[in-house]
Parts: sequence; C-alpha cells; structure tokens
Amino acid sequence: MSRYRFRLEQVLRVRRAEEEVARQALQRANRALHNALAVHQEHVERYLHLARSLGPMPLDAFHQEQISATLAAATVAASEVRLAEIQAETDRHRDAWFGAAQRVQALERLDERRRQEHIADEYLKEIATVDDLVAARWISPLELAKEEARR
Repeated sequence: MSRYRFRLEQVLRVRRAEEEVARQALQRANRALHNALAVHQEHVERYLHLARSLGPMPLDAFHQEQISATLAAATVAASEVRLAEIQAETDRHRDAWFGAAQRVQALERLDERRRQEHIADEYLKEIATVDDLVAARWISPLELAKEEARR
C-alpha cells in the first residue's frame, strides 16, 4: 500500500500559520475593544455624576461648572469616536481571521477528499491483486497442460 501524501501540505501549513496570526490579531483587537469600552463607560459615568449646583452662585463658580461639564462632554464624545475606530478595526481583524479560517477549511476538505480517493484507489488495487492471485491458483489442469505445451 502506497503512502498518502497531500501535494498542498506546504500551502496548508502556511495557511494555518496565517490563520493563527489572524486569530492572535483578533484577540488583541478584542482586548483593545474591551478596554476602550471600559474607558468610555468611565467617561460617561464621570459626566453623569458631575456636581451641578442649583440656585444662585458666584459667576466664577458657574463658569467653572460649565467648563467642567463641557470638558466632560468632550471627553465622552472623543471616547465614542475612539470606540468606533477600535470597533471598526476589530471588525477588520474578524473578517481577516474568518477569511483565513475559510482558506484553511477549503484546503482541509480538499485534503480529506484526496485522502478518501487514495484509500479507494488502494482498495481497488488490493482487490485486483487478490482476484489475480485467486484466478492464477484455480487454472484448470487442462489449461495448465496447454500452456506448458506452448512453451
């Protein structure tokens, strides 16, 4: 029985390495997204819990409150923009990983199909060999005598 060898084994190995690199990049992007979400939530919480005075107050205190509120709102807006950028980057990494995984799966399916074809071919060769052996053993004595006479 001959040994099966997938002709695209090197390509499959490279594709698996590419998939692993893409998977690791996706993990890093997911961690960055998680961290950005936490930072954004902190900024939102800080904005929502700003101290706001009610009633009359000195003008300097009023301006200070307005500046604090404006800065907190700007920080929330900036963190939303950053969060959207990180989300888009994470989506790109997810798409890259998905594409790499599909390429690996296609090669693995091809490998499995070729392996099954090889097994079937080997089985047919084995059956043919056995048939030849059985047929050779059961040649009638008359045919054997005729064959010897021809020689």
